[in-house]
Amino acid sequence: MTGRVQAVAYYLGLVLAIFGAANYAPAIVALVTSDQSFALYLIIGTLMIALGYVLHLFGRGASGRELKFCDAAAIATLSFIVPALANALVMYVSNYDFTDALFESISGITTTGLSMYIASSLPPVFVFARAWLQWLGGVGIVILTLSLLARPGTATYRLFSTHFRRDPSLPSSSILSKYIVLFYAGLTSLAFLAYTTTGIPLFDALIYSLTTTSTGGFSGYTSLSGNSALVAMIFMFLSSQSFILYYRVLRDRDLKHLLRDTQLASFTLITILGGATLFAVWRSGMSTVFFHFISALSTTGYSTISINSLPVAGQLLLILAMFVGASMGSTGGGIKQFRVIVAFKAFVTSTLRLTEPKERIHIVKVASEQIEDSEVLTYLTVILMYAVIIALSGLAFTAFGYDLLSSLFSVTSALGTVGLQPSIITPQLPAILKCVLMINMVLGRLEVITVFAAFIGLIRLRER
Repeated sequence: MTGRVQAVAYYLGLVLAIFGAANYAPAIVALVTSDQSFALYLIIGTLMIALGYVLHLFGRGASGRELKFCDAAAIATLSFIVPALANALVMYVSNYDFTDALFESISGITTTGLSMYIASSLPPVFVFARAWLQWLGGVGIVILTLSLLARPGTATYRLFSTHFRRDPSLPSSSILSKYIVLFYAGLTSLAFLAYTTTGIPLFDALIYSLTTTSTGGFSGYTSLSGNSALVAMIFMFLSSQSFILYYRVLRDRDLKHLLRDTQLASFTLITILGGATLFAVWRSGMSTVFFHFISALSTTGYSTISINSLPVAGQLLLILAMFVGASMGSTGGGIKQFRVIVAFKAFVTSTLRLTEPKERIHIVKVASEQIEDSEVLTYLTVILMYAVIIALSGLAFTAFGYDLLSSLFSVTSALGTVGLQPSIITPQLPAILKCVLMINMVLGRLEVITVFAAFIGLIRLRER
């Protein structure tokens, strides 16, 4: 075995142990509710801890070895897939269809929220388990792993920067990610307290606090309406902003950071313009319109109406919002606000280069910061890859006879890790299309480049 295999085993073992222990949370819920899945969660959690310990011991000789990016990406990808498989196995043993259980679990860990089941058809333990998976996946298992385990280094920093832009003024990725986890937990606690004031049951307040701050969107037994919907709108907005922004505000004790942040400004502007446009084409209540637009743009995916009841223009507008998504550095999905800003700036710069004298230099700048051409190219490549994946996945749906609008809405919702769900996504959906959606969820949550790098890393793992 090579040193690379040992290094991967070392870090993967630590991840498995931590998220094996995370299975004790639904085990406690099962115990309290007298659900038979208590033993299943306890056993599978313990087995994950044991396997993680074995891998950790095997790889500890290479603990000081710096990981290659593709190896770190492989660990990150497996860190999302293994907990989903574990939860799917528990549901399968509890007499649920395995494909649907895996779909539910991957939808959970990737914070998507597309579902094969309505909450009322599930016992409390599985309603909690899928919300718990969303919370774990919300800020990224990658980030949580970095905050607890990973040593500062090139690969960990590059992996961290797929979720948060590199900035020399910030502390190391491991230190910063600890603050992010603290902010995440604090925001979840505030959401829980806010939901309890609306009168919904404590269990549902817990579920919604977990799935709102993770921008996940799985629902509880009580529907969001009135004050609870207002609380959801507030925390969907807050959770879809960069946690780096919150870090800077608290570090410098300066609210002016909020006014200077281009992603916050972009998100707010799109919310106002997009919500107003949606209201113009969908004459529903103003609060209902903005609730659903924020739900789409933040990639949370809460809905109080049937998506198919929206006019075509309204559905297309939500597709665009889901494609754009939340701010880079938040728990949200989509291509991210920062990439949209850079793409727009690059378009303007390219146009100026063609129309103005050649000796005049034009560079891409965002908030007075120069964006290198290589970074611009990376962002544009990611946007292009998202568009290609949506097109190909949409074609797969249309090949099975589904209409183009519902097909595009479904695959964009999956790739954007949104969870807004048209009527075609049901247990009767062909298994191959469920797989297409699951692949899109993973690609959207981990970022396309990370997943492809992980695939390459797994292939080359035996190389020295």
